[in-house]
Amino acid sequence: MEYLGIPAAALAAWMFGAFWNTSFSKPWLAAIEMSKAEVEKRPRVYNPMILLVLAELVLAAGLSYVLDRMSVVGWHWGAMCGLIIGLFVVGPTVVVNYIFPGRKPMLMLLDSGHWVCVLTIMGAILGFVSGLGL
Repeated sequence: MEYLGIPAAALAAWMFGAFWNTSFSKPWLAAIEMSKAEVEKRPRVYNPMILLVLAELVLAAGLSYVLDRMSVVGWHWGAMCGLIIGLFVVGPTVVVNYIFPGRKPMLMLLDSGHWVCVLTIMGAILGFVSGLGL
């Protein structure tokens, strides 16, 4: 397991999330049927940014372990494995979790798309770092 790749992958995922959420903030707000002000007013028990960084570190560590066990080396193989895990494991999980509460299809698409891209980026970084042989 390449330990240097885990924080790098988590940081890249966080930066991508900032881009994704900024780019798609209007359709996301429409999908949850709330305004930006309403979202900001909601009481929060935890700081979402701290939990997000911790979750992305855990996700990167788990993906790193899986890629290491599969002997994945190289950014392209890492990206492919991340894409497959995102499309066929995480994406359907998000969709199933959103169907039962009756969330809008656009929200399912935006959130599952985000995680598919995150796993692809993480996989590429972890695969690249594993190829360096540090």
